[in-house]
Amino acid sequence: MKLLTEIANKYGTDKGTTFLPSHGFSEIYDDYLVNNRHDILRVLEIGIDRGNSLRMWRDYFPNAMVYGLDVQKHQFFTEERISTHYANQSSFYDISNFINEFGGEFDLIIDDGGHDPIYQQITLGYLFRHLKNGGLYIVEDLHTSFMTDWLTPIERTEDSQDIAYNVLKRLEQKKELVTPHINDNDIRYIIDNLKEIKMFDIKNDKNHITSILIKK
Repeated sequence: MKLLTEIANKYGTDKGTTFLPSHGFSEIYDDYLVNNRHDILRVLEIGIDRGNSLRMWRDYFPNAMVYGLDVQKHQFFTEERISTHYANQSSFYDISNFINEFGGEFDLIIDDGGHDPIYQQITLGYLFRHLKNGGLYIVEDLHTSFMTDWLTPIERTEDSQDIAYNVLKRLEQKKELVTPHINDNDIRYIIDNLKEIKMFDIKNDKNHITSILIKK
């Protein structure tokens, strides 16, 4: 078992392999991060829940400060090298206020927030420029792009071209980044600064999908 998975399972986060729905994302992430984990200094995760994944990142990156953002204020807490704050991931105002107060230049950004197939794109547009060169931006839980419970309220289907999975899949296939949910300047910034994107359907069942974008 890989180190990140051991820590994920210790804290009971679904990024690991034992806590349902046990996505198993940690197995993939470890491959990208383990060799440089002592060099990671700033981590931002959207979505706090019980704080388990924030603790996982804190333990995995021994020199990192880990920030968590959420709209659920009752989930906020402070521990050694963990700091949590309010922000709606679809709000440029909220994201900007956080960046202005705490700075950018993150080594790793993880979107494990609301899972909305449109908000996932909005957040990427806002935050990719605040990633360090060579950093990783992760968009988790892209399975919501296939779930009617998520798609019906926003009047979309899994075939809609502007939902997160389809937008990122086209980008992985070396096609254009085309979406109405990221402004033209941010689209150009992402295209000009993206080294690679990989998408992972962990169990090949469209229920455990994540993606990793690597900045040049």
